[in-house]
Amino acid sequence: MNGQTTVADLGLGAMLSKKKDFVGRALSQRPALLESSRESLVGLRPRLPSAALQAGSHLIPAGAAAIAANDHGHITSAAYSATLGHWIALALLSGGATRTGEIFRAVNLLQNTETEVEIVPRIFHDTEGSALHV
Repeated sequence: MNGQTTVADLGLGAMLSKKKDFVGRALSQRPALLESSRESLVGLRPRLPSAALQAGSHLIPAGAAAIAANDHGHITSAAYSATLGHWIALALLSGGATRTGEIFRAVNLLQNTETEVEIVPRIFHDTEGSALHV
């Protein structure tokens, strides 16, 4: 967290009390922090299963130039999933909650890499939570 990300941006807004006061309640209700275009946490998977994903890569729409004006977000963390057999990542994406299924390019100009990714839900495995409730 960097001071610009809210609990709601991370998909944890349901954890905040609707009945009791808490530190940050007034701030969390500011109009700019409630905009649907804010960056929110999404899952990513590479379109090519063998492709690696790198934290710090920027999300650029397919076919658009890799310039700041076309930057819609960035990968915050990435790892290889032995369970799924491919890389997975989390990213902050503008309007993220509404963009599941969209295709972007994860562009890392420092490493000179580019990988096509699909926006997916943040939960990659056991989406029903059945392993949690054994």
